[in-house]
Order: sequence, then C-alpha cells, then structure tokens
Amino acid sequence: MIYVVMVDDRHKYAEAHLFTDLGKALARAKDEAEYAGCFVVDDTPDGWLFFAAHSTEGDAVWVVEKEIIE
Repeated sequence: MIYVVMVDDRHKYAEAHLFTDLGKALARAKDEAEYAGCFVVDDTPDGWLFFAAHSTEGDAVWVVEKEIIE
C-alpha cells in the first residue's frame, strides 16, 4: 500500500506526494494544511484518512490509501 497526500491549491497545480509510511503521510498533510492556513477541518469523507480545507474555494489537503498495481 501507499499513502497519497493530495495538495489542491487553486493558484497552482495540484500535487500528489507518495509515502509508504502512514505516519509520515499524515505529518506531511498536517504540515501542508498548517502552512496554507487551514481554518476548516471537516469530517473526513469515507475512505479518506485525513481532510483539511483551507479556503472556501476548494483548496484542500487530503490523504488516501491506494494499492500499488503491478
């Protein structure tokens, strides 16, 4: 399994950061949210491990778990 940290900011391209360690992925997501001035942490959608919105216009950081398919 891998953990994908998605950083979506309307002022630049969305970024995906891949981790093999959940703790490191969550730490990165929280750092990104803090840097962006996160002001809303909503209930995490089903299947997601973390979600934080940092604007009212869709900017957000989230973490999902994905299987590597070879």
